[in-house]
Amino acid sequence: MCNRGGLFLKIQPYKTKRANKTPDFAPEILEGYNRLYVGNLKWDITEEELRKFFSNCEITSIRFGMDKETGQFRGYAHVDFSDSQSLKRALTLDQIDLSERPVRISCAVPLKKKPGTHKSSPVDGADNGDKSTSLGSGKMNGADGDKSSSTVSGKMKRRTCYECGEKGHGFSECPKKQTGAATTT
Repeated sequence: MCNRGGLFLKIQPYKTKRANKTPDFAPEILEGYNRLYVGNLKWDITEEELRKFFSNCEITSIRFGMDKETGQFRGYAHVDFSDSQSLKRALTLDQIDLSERPVRISCAVPLKKKPGTHKSSPVDGADNGDKSTSLGSGKMNGADGDKSSSTVSGKMKRRTCYECGEKGHGFSECPKKQTGAATTT
């Protein structure tokens, strides 16, 4: 401690949180998924150069990462191998120079399918006799006799009236509210 002008200053050595600066994320090998991520590639690399780099491995396909908007190469590729032995041999080439750049090689992470991406049924259901799209108790609403239904992104929206509590119509379409408004005027 140091006293300088009535103030005390405490000096301590700096403590680092992490010694190495390598990322913590390293995907594991998944049995049956023989795809690797190959990063830090030069911008003008060819498929032949990449196949030559992995010459001791059996490659089934190579897909270069391309920008969706510009169509330009983004500096990485995904390489599929025929078996897990080729995959393991390719992993040993991590950080070896390819065209004067240390190549980063790691296991690729399989894409997770988003929920709801399966086939959906038709919305109107008129062709196959599906009655799941009609709402309410079958009462007719409106002047032209259409059943009250509304869809939100392909799914049915369940409507319940706040006035009377019945399903099949909204608050603004409530028959009790409309009859009550007609008697008061």
